[in-house]
Amino acid sequence: AERLVGDWERMFVKPCRIKSDADVTHQDIERYNLILYGGPEVNKITALVIGKLPIRISREGVLVGTRRFAGDDVGLKLCYPNPLNPDRYVVIFAGTTWRGLYQIVNRFGNWFHWGPFDNRNWFDYGVFDDRTRSPETFLCFGYFDMHWRLDKRFEWSGDEKARRASAPRIL
Repeated sequence: AERLVGDWERMFVKPCRIKSDADVTHQDIERYNLILYGGPEVNKITALVIGKLPIRISREGVLVGTRRFAGDDVGLKLCYPNPLNPDRYVVIFAGTTWRGLYQIVNRFGNWFHWGPFDNRNWFDYGVFDDRTRSPETFLCFGYFDMHWRLDKRFEWSGDEKARRASAPRIL
């Protein structure tokens, strides 16, 4: 979250609002898009919305439709209309453990057009692990359909041969 704040201020000159999940109010949910860090076990707002999203994350893994991706280094980046206020978006940056969340702001680009990262902004959701370096090595990534539902036509998985050849990142 601190990395996000620094990047935001460099780009927009003003700091972004940052709050603990316990301090987010109903007024915040009404007025703002939310960027949530952590899965439902560690973030109260994530816990409120995760059951209403087509993709789920917990310590046991990430569930995309019927496919489960498990491991202590699995992470999720997701942008979706906020179920608590569909006029706003919710972004979830989460991992099954801290390993999946580590360096998540600058992994694989972002949705905010920040300098060196904006050429990598290319999915609505991405599921990854320590072997993920490129589209060819993602566990799963894709776009939601026009009604914000999962659709296999807009979902891709990494190539297993490329994944095996990709060395795990060193933390």
